[in-house]
Amino acid sequence: MILNGHLLHSYQTCARRHALESLYRYLPHHPNTLLSTVLRRAIYDLSQGRELHPTTTTAVHTFVSNSKHPGLDLPPGLQPYTLAMDCCACIRTILEHFHRAPLPRLCLRPNTPVSDDLEWSYLSFSDDSGSLHRYKFVDSISDPSVLTELHSWEVFGDLAVSSSPMTLHLVSIGRRDGSRRSSPWCRTYRSPAMNTYKFQKKSGQSLGESWKPMWFADNPNSDPEVWVDLMEADGILDSLVRTVSVRQPDPIHVLNFLRDLKSIAAQMQSQSSIRWFEQPMSRPSCDSPYVCPHQSVCYSTDPEHQVRTCGLYEVRRGLPQTPSV
Repeated sequence: MILNGHLLHSYQTCARRHALESLYRYLPHHPNTLLSTVLRRAIYDLSQGRELHPTTTTAVHTFVSNSKHPGLDLPPGLQPYTLAMDCCACIRTILEHFHRAPLPRLCLRPNTPVSDDLEWSYLSFSDDSGSLHRYKFVDSISDPSVLTELHSWEVFGDLAVSSSPMTLHLVSIGRRDGSRRSSPWCRTYRSPAMNTYKFQKKSGQSLGESWKPMWFADNPNSDPEVWVDLMEADGILDSLVRTVSVRQPDPIHVLNFLRDLKSIAAQMQSQSSIRWFEQPMSRPSCDSPYVCPHQSVCYSTDPEHQVRTCGLYEVRRGLPQTPSV
C-alpha cells in the first residue's frame, strides 16, 4: 500500500468519498485545485532552469484546455470562461513573482518504505540539500491558516517520514466572487480622477469607493511584469506570500505518526472489501468546508448506477470496467 497526506486527509474526512475516488475519477475540475496543480508544476519547471515565457504559456494552455474539457465544477449560472481567464491572469502574475526570486532546484523525492507492505509518497518537493518545499495556494493567509497547514497530514506526514526540515510557501489566491476571482494577482483598482492604478493605500487600508475594479484579463495589453511591479510598489505582496520554515518533528511525534499511519492503513485495508456506497457517510463533510461534488451520487437511491451513467465520472486506469446495470 502507498499512502500520502492527501489520501489520509480524504479517508478521515469521509471514508465513502475516499473509496469512491479510489475507483472513479470525478471529471470536472474544482478551479482552485486545477490552478494549484498547474502552478506547482510550473514552479517546478522554473526551478529546473526553464525560461519564464514557455513555462507560463504551457501552464496557461494546460489550465484553459482542462477548463474546456472536462470542464470546471461550478454552480449553475456562472461564466466558466470569465473565471478561467482570471485564473490564467493569476498564473501569469504569480509565476512572474516567483521568477524574480531565486528558486532552489527542486526534485521529486522517491517513496520511503515504512513497513514491509507500506510506503509513503511525498507531496512536497525536495531541494539539493534534502530539505522539503511545499507550495500551497490558499484563499487567504493568517496565523490560524498557517497553523492549519502545519497540523495537516500533507505537511506533517512528509516531515515525519523524511526527517528533513521544510519550507512552506503559502500563496493567497483570493476567493471566487461570482464568476470573477477576487485577488490582487488578477484585479487592481483605477481612479477615474487621476487615471492611476493601485491595489491599496500606502497605509495598507482599502481604497475609497471612487476607485473602480479593473481585471487583468479584461485588457489585452496587460503585462504581468508591469502588474507585479505595481504590486511591489504598493507593498501588497507581503499579505499574499508567506514563507514558513518548519523544523523536523520531535522523535516522539515521529513515532506517534508512524503508529497512527500503520493503524489507519490497517483500517483502510480492512474496509477495502466493502463496496464504496456501503461505506458509512460522513454527513458533516457533505457541506463543509464546501459542498461535496459527489452529493448527487451519494444521495441517489442507486449510487452505483448513478455514478456510471451520469457522465461525470470515469473508471480509474487499471480497474475493471464492468457493464452498467
